[in-house]
Amino acid sequence: MNVKLALANAEKELATLEKAKASEMAIAAVDVAGLIDPTPASDLVGASMSFARGDFLGGALSLVSVIPYVGDAIAKPLKAGRTASKVLKIGKKIAKMRARIKQLKKLEKVAEIAAQKAGKVIGQISDQVGNVAGQVGKVANQAEQAVGKAASKMSGMVGDALGKVKGQFKKQKKGKCESCDFNAKQSKQQKAAAAKQKPDVKTNKASGENGNGQKVPSNNKTCTNGCPISMVAGEELLEQTDFVLSGPLSFSWNRTYRTSNNKAAELGTGWTTLLGEKLQQAGSQLFYFNQEGRSIPLPIPPANGQSYNQTEKLQVLDLGNDLISIISQQGPEKIFRLTGSASNKQGQLVGIRDNCDNTIQITHGNDEQPTKLTTSWGQAAWFYHDPQGRIIAITRGQDSDTPPDTQPVVQYQYDSHGDLVAVLDALGHGEKYAYNNHIIIQRTLKSGFSFYFEWDQYTPQGKCVRNWGDNGIYDYQFAWFPEENRSTATDSRGAITQYSYNDNGQIISETDPLGGVTEHQYDDAGNVVSTVDPADNTTLYEYNLDGLLIKVTDPEGNIHAIEYDDEGRPTTLTDPLGNHWSRQYDERGLLVKTLDPEANQTQIDYNALGLPVQITDAMGNARQLQWNEQAQLVSQTDAEGQITQYRYDQLGQVVASQDSQGAQTYYQYDALGQPIAAQLPNGKQIKLAYNPAGQLTAFTDEVGRTTKYEYEGLAQVKKRIDPA
Repeated sequence: MNVKLALANAEKELATLEKAKASEMAIAAVDVAGLIDPTPASDLVGASMSFARGDFLGGALSLVSVIPYVGDAIAKPLKAGRTASKVLKIGKKIAKMRARIKQLKKLEKVAEIAAQKAGKVIGQISDQVGNVAGQVGKVANQAEQAVGKAASKMSGMVGDALGKVKGQFKKQKKGKCESCDFNAKQSKQQKAAAAKQKPDVKTNKASGENGNGQKVPSNNKTCTNGCPISMVAGEELLEQTDFVLSGPLSFSWNRTYRTSNNKAAELGTGWTTLLGEKLQQAGSQLFYFNQEGRSIPLPIPPANGQSYNQTEKLQVLDLGNDLISIISQQGPEKIFRLTGSASNKQGQLVGIRDNCDNTIQITHGNDEQPTKLTTSWGQAAWFYHDPQGRIIAITRGQDSDTPPDTQPVVQYQYDSHGDLVAVLDALGHGEKYAYNNHIIIQRTLKSGFSFYFEWDQYTPQGKCVRNWGDNGIYDYQFAWFPEENRSTATDSRGAITQYSYNDNGQIISETDPLGGVTEHQYDDAGNVVSTVDPADNTTLYEYNLDGLLIKVTDPEGNIHAIEYDDEGRPTTLTDPLGNHWSRQYDERGLLVKTLDPEANQTQIDYNALGLPVQITDAMGNARQLQWNEQAQLVSQTDAEGQITQYRYDQLGQVVASQDSQGAQTYYQYDALGQPIAAQLPNGKQIKLAYNPAGQLTAFTDEVGRTTKYEYEGLAQVKKRIDPA
């Protein structure tokens, strides 16, 4: 056996797992209390986003687990009441899957270099290679997890995946983003032309800076400890999401607090959001102020041309008519409108667009404050401000000329100093903050649990010296040596971790509490080129001119190579044994075909919104998906012709689902969109209750038995009380 056979078996395993889950889910919909899925569409939209990123495996697994899961919002075992024949049927399927997984595991050992190490290395850098799929280890591990979940349900054990529903949709009329639709075709042509003329593109390698002028990487690349404190700048980097407008171009309303940011913006001092992103052109300089509170220098593009920041990996396009777009490797296109004199221009974010021409339009009032956000698939959000221009409330609903008369999805409260002190959800539950001179000193979660901060000085230049929670939980102490580019963190147990960083804020050395040292080296564009672990094992990385990873050499000298097309999409992955995995994309950049080393083909077809409408696996089995104009999944047909249908309310929440046998399940939600009840096809009902933090506190099954959960302010369950 070799790795080729392993990959072929992996694809067969996915198909088998899919059929087994479909069978189990049909039973779960009829019997006692299976996993509940108020929003099965969320998994399918997540799958479509995975496919668009080139993550076929992730997309396929999302599709496999669509019914009846809500992400992993609720995990509840099937109880007594199944007929012996149904239990036996599921048991046989699980046994068959376990046997196949065992075969994969054996195969994995044989192909240790080609598969296991490839999975490990590529997994560590998946953000740069677009989540390259096809490794045997990933398939086997995820399949085994799915089997374990099914077996757990059969055994009657209560799952620990307690959370809340994500990925809500809105049922709204089709909209159009006028200010984003201006030069869609021109922008695509520019990007295609720019890809062929990269040697002539104006570039720089400047790193982003925080409010103190210190070079720091993006938040997701910054080493942190505590709640969370940057181990480079010593500042708090708190990121929160208040709501999401889901769809083909998902929009998350995120806010970021950064202590070095002394600007008073739409959410008070220190806080930034996407709507606060701006461009500033002063003479020959162009600066991009992003939602993380960083300032990034960009080369000014020529008229109708482009430029590129190699360190931040940002492409800048001049669209004409004072419109500038910024495109990152990981996100959609952001469009800014410039105003002002030629020597001093300001750019305001007016829209977001993807390659499928799905758009989000941002409308501003006469005072330049954002008043409305509109999606091309019919959703909208309205923003309300106080006299100082701070946002005090946001509502959302179907796109219309007038805002809906509904409870705000989120509200913001400020103190007399202009600091954000409370964020309230639709039920009035809130997270609270306290400050000293605009510097955060306390954060209280919705559960009532608090984190505290002590600083060496209460100014934007201050560094955190201690961060702890109630009762001494997560107690961190920090020491800073900026003249040596060095810092230390001591945790609650007294364990000390030491860090050294370069002038761009990247960690070059980390010493763990046991004295083990991990070292990193970078090129002049900020890409890591080598990593040496505590055992003196060295991994090497190589990149192309766009900063895309093209080669990884592991400590044993094995080489993993990635090739890309002109648009920077991975087209071929080659492992150390010479096996190739290839991908093909359509003109919108959507993954349409994958080929494994045995030439097994998987094909994905999409609609105009970029959502998958048919997925055909290597064995010719096709799953068909039907969507409405609001990007909501209304039906899916599996390879055996079994049809599942969904119905939504005005808020885009799934209120009913019907399987191929006509069995219907109905769902109810609270104001936060959390599922609170489900009526099963047998007419019986299950109920759920939550605390202000959105944690499940009670689950009542269809025969009236209630299981309760207690917490201590954080995510961990303190006590579970079973039915009497």
